[in-house]
Amino acid sequence: MSGNRVAVILLLVSMPAHAGDWAVQVNAVSWHSEPGYNEANTGLGLQYSAIDGRAVKRYVGGTLINSMGDRTWYAGVNYGYRALDTAVTADIGVVAELITYPSSGKSVLPGLLPVVTLGVARAALNFVYIPRIADKTAEAVLIQL
Repeated sequence: MSGNRVAVILLLVSMPAHAGDWAVQVNAVSWHSEPGYNEANTGLGLQYSAIDGRAVKRYVGGTLINSMGDRTWYAGVNYGYRALDTAVTADIGVVAELITYPSSGKSVLPGLLPVVTLGVARAALNFVYIPRIADKTAEAVLIQL
């Protein structure tokens, strides 16, 4: 089974079956610690948010063009803490996900990545830190709307 099919299946089974707070993720750009990487990480995803007091859980899945110029698919769960809850919100947490990354030579990679989300009303920015995963990659911060 190809990595793309695995990611789509994981996305479908990881989403809750009941209605809730759905949003579209717009994958946008990234910043790398070294030059020479694709920083136009265009793509779309879906996100379902469940917030209980200060506990935040988001089910995420989608696709983007990664730092190496490959098509990446991802599906997972973001666990966070709402550190600021005013007209502006700030969440800190981690996203546990499975990611396809064709240039890695593996069909699916697990990820446990720190994430900070800053939001207002119905819009938010996710900042996902991606550590160096091999000698041929650089640290990066992915920005999603």
